[in-house]
Amino acid sequence: MKKLFLISSIALISNTFLAQNEKQEKDTVFLSQIYIDESTYLVSQKVIEFDSISSDELIIRFENWAGQNFRNYDKVRTSKTESQITLNYITSTFNAALDFYIIMVVEFKDNKIRVQIFDDGNAYKPSSYSVSTYIS
Repeated sequence: MKKLFLISSIALISNTFLAQNEKQEKDTVFLSQIYIDESTYLVSQKVIEFDSISSDELIIRFENWAGQNFRNYDKVRTSKTESQITLNYITSTFNAALDFYIIMVVEFKDNKIRVQIFDDGNAYKPSSYSVSTYIS
């Protein structure tokens, strides 16, 4: 009886460890899964095509969109040329631990735009206290 108990205990423990190892392998995220180009930290890239819209009109439409979606668009826009607008901002999610600095580069040509999203590093969130608990 003791041998049966010992064998079943060992089997249960080994299955638990194997299941944890498999779970860790599934939970592992590699840089190649996040970045399209790891050297430039390019996260996403998309080309959007339109019918018969000039680059000047596309810039106006983009700036109207950005003005509505960013509280202070003039501070978010870091550069603007005839064919490109660059925005630098922090994402805003329900979980502050998932907020990131983002660089959005938007390039304009007649009838199309290319939007590139780059990771610029984690957003700094200062620590605070909640009642008597330190939150980092």
